[in-house]
Amino acid sequence: MARVAVLAGGPSSEHEVSLLSSRCLAGWLREAGHQVRLVLIGRDERWHLGAPGADLDAAGEAAGQQAAAALEQLAAARETAFLGLHGPYGEDGTVQRLLQDAGVPFTGSGPQASAICMDKELSKLAAQRLGGRCAGHQLVGGLNPPLIRIARTVGYPCFVKPLSCGSSVGAGRVDDEAGLTPAVAAAQAADPHAKALVEEFIPGLEATCAVLRLEGQARAMPLVSIHPGEDFYDYRAKYESEQTVLTCPAALAPEVTESIQRLALAMYESLELRGAARLDVILREHDGQPVFLELNTLPGFTDHSLVPLACRAAGLPPVQVVQAILDDANPPL
Repeated sequence: MARVAVLAGGPSSEHEVSLLSSRCLAGWLREAGHQVRLVLIGRDERWHLGAPGADLDAAGEAAGQQAAAALEQLAAARETAFLGLHGPYGEDGTVQRLLQDAGVPFTGSGPQASAICMDKELSKLAAQRLGGRCAGHQLVGGLNPPLIRIARTVGYPCFVKPLSCGSSVGAGRVDDEAGLTPAVAAAQAADPHAKALVEEFIPGLEATCAVLRLEGQARAMPLVSIHPGEDFYDYRAKYESEQTVLTCPAALAPEVTESIQRLALAMYESLELRGAARLDVILREHDGQPVFLELNTLPGFTDHSLVPLACRAAGLPPVQVVQAILDDANPPL
């Protein structure tokens, strides 16, 4: 039996999604026989340490404290932090650095790998170095997007998203120049660094490949194809819509499946990722070839999320998956 602290919430726009993941993770970890404490990180970045065995609501009623004081308690209790966080602060290397500096072992990837994968432009460069196809894009950091350059290098329609957010927060399709400036402003407002990525719009089927380290060996899971019933797989399609259809294993040509799994494994190993990760692609409508979208180092972990779905298709129930993630935790420095 291990002592585990599930970190939930956080200051990002994905706070509520994190709560959903963390409740499921805590249940599966308890089912695996571990002593579990829930830690609610508020939107104000204060940490609320629940008592071992208490639920998330009870953790939220505990007194809030600064991260340093909370981490000192976790280190003294020799607890491993199991990250149920998503988005900036929880997924971009920030909390990983805090845990590492405090000597608290934690699940998921380290600070540097987390920061690279959270940055959509850096993760594209990593994918390209390993032979992955990427959509044309333009990074916009100022108030006025370079309209002429975007029209020439990206074109319309295009897709605008925050540089460093997940769950498709702040993302949307833009059909013409008139809609670009407000879309960029919305994406920048959602991004912690006020940067937006304007990306070539690629019609096609979205698919995803989970990777999990089992007994020291990285394994690619069966692919999941995503049929959102909406314009694209946005926040609503992920967490609210009943029209989204997920198919696992995805009905793709074997060579396409294998190429996506190879890229997922190559990125996982080259970036030295840990625990569970998820690579997202879109299959171009005109030729079925995969184009890299992003790599998630702390993917959603609700009962209906993509990674648990893929793992179940591989014969791995959630209890076994969370145990594998815990076994691959970063040891204290």
